[in-house]
Amino acid sequence: MIVGHGGVGTLLMCHLAGFEVARARDQPLGGCHWAWNTTDQELLHDWRRIDA
Repeated sequence: MIVGHGGVGTLLMCHLAGFEVARARDQPLGGCHWAWNTTDQELLHDWRRIDA
């Protein structure tokens, strides 16, 4: 688990997944997370609310 600010999380997610950095990739609201599979090196899911 890596915990950080949403902007940093967006940059990391974009880098790992090979996405172009764009505001459309920002977390929609505060309190969100995304998941990365370290074995397969793939994004499991984009931003989701923690409390959902």
